[in-house]
Amino acid sequence: MIVTLPFSELNKINDDIYKSVVVIGKRAKQVIDDRQIDRVSFDNEEEYESLDKVHEVEIKEYVEKDKVIVTSLNEYLNDNLKYTFEQSDDK
Repeated sequence: MIVTLPFSELNKINDDIYKSVVVIGKRAKQVIDDRQIDRVSFDNEEEYESLDKVHEVEIKEYVEKDKVIVTSLNEYLNDNLKYTFEQSDDK
């Protein structure tokens, strides 16, 4: 089901829409990385230099998951994310 999200919902949390998009996008990348780590196994964890020993784990049963952008957006709107922005002194 497609649901539209008004920008006013994002502005309630942060006045800058671009900062909101950056936070949501970075969280989406973290979720992707977490999901990929679950799919990869290492033969010998001490030797990470060789990619020849990395094998993908066979998934026996397909599990439908939410899209990462939906997951990260829901976490952001429910105020489940902690984030900070570094300010540069260059002006």
